[in-house]
Amino acid sequence: NRCPDAGGVYSYAKEAFGYDHAFISAWFLSLTYLAIFWANVTSLPLFSSYFLGNFLKFGLNYTILGYEVFLGEALTCIATIIIVALFMTNFRKFIN
Repeated sequence: NRCPDAGGVYSYAKEAFGYDHAFISAWFLSLTYLAIFWANVTSLPLFSSYFLGNFLKFGLNYTILGYEVFLGEALTCIATIIIVALFMTNFRKFIN
């Protein structure tokens, strides 16, 4: 009842603590969402290797902590990011 405006974290922090705290909390929330997005995108090659086997394991790029990263897996992540970005930028067209 104290914060009837839409906007979630930003509007609540602005009412409770002022503009500076609202700005900082909105940025931290945005960074959190981006971090979760990258973590979910990089899990796609793991799921695809479970379902598709060695289908995406071509073109060895590098090794991190004993885990081999292949070009096919990297391209899958990049393609997923592009598809999600296109969907999100054209979301209004899909609704109407």
